[in-house]
Amino acid sequence: MFLGAWRVRRRLRRGPEAAAALGPGAVGALVRALRDSDLRRAAARALVLLGGAGRPALLAQLSRRGAPTLRILDVLGRLRPAADPGPLLAYLHDPRPRVRRTAARAVHRQGGPLAHRALAAILADPEDEVRQVAIEHFSRTTDPRSVRPLALAVAYGGESVGRFAADRIAGLGALAVAPLLNALRSQDEPLRATIGGLLDAFDDPASLVILCKGLEEDDPRISRPVFEALGRKPSAVAPYVRQLGGHPDGRVRQLAARLLADWGLPAEPGESERVPQEAG
Repeated sequence: MFLGAWRVRRRLRRGPEAAAALGPGAVGALVRALRDSDLRRAAARALVLLGGAGRPALLAQLSRRGAPTLRILDVLGRLRPAADPGPLLAYLHDPRPRVRRTAARAVHRQGGPLAHRALAAILADPEDEVRQVAIEHFSRTTDPRSVRPLALAVAYGGESVGRFAADRIAGLGALAVAPLLNALRSQDEPLRATIGGLLDAFDDPASLVILCKGLEEDDPRISRPVFEALGRKPSAVAPYVRQLGGHPDGRVRQLAARLLADWGLPAEPGESERVPQEAG
């Protein structure tokens, strides 16, 4: 049952809770009230209070000509329980930056694997404020899947976004190292060059163990930048490289020997250079 706008507006003036109590039948009138400068905040709150029950009607209103697109997108992003953000993805490509930004924030708030993929794609958006929403999304998780999009943001996101993303990757510590190494398989040369530089941030024992394992990769897209990154941190990594002197793969033994020779270090460590017990 759809309710008359006059009734819904009267309830809105009493407060969003009173309007939400009218149920899903009030959604159409509440959406129309989003255009009213006096009632739009109360209408948005009432729609959020209605939750998922109002989502179908909101989506139907969103597709109509002249709909208050920004406000509907904002409400859809806030609805709980979260739902598939698929119907919102088309708005990530809208020609209007404000619509793309609002849609990105709505998708971010709904979350899920689809949101992850969609927001990774908008890291290439020409507008810094749109890219920033994606960065916020990936910066609030320790999910290793966030590392590659963050690295793409460093490569293509501009100075401020790139710096933020690089700091976030470094903050993830050892959790970020393996995903970065895997991303080196990409054919994207700027991305691979960026990752090579990002590897310099990791010098804790857990990260160094993972980096040294990168030398065991047959793929030179991984082993070469790892070799170069390790070569820039001899004091921290030498004990771990020495352990590779007994590796069954002759190629790995050769890489370890080259690193030690470049550093002017002997193959056998002094007592002060032995790998800490907790890292072994």
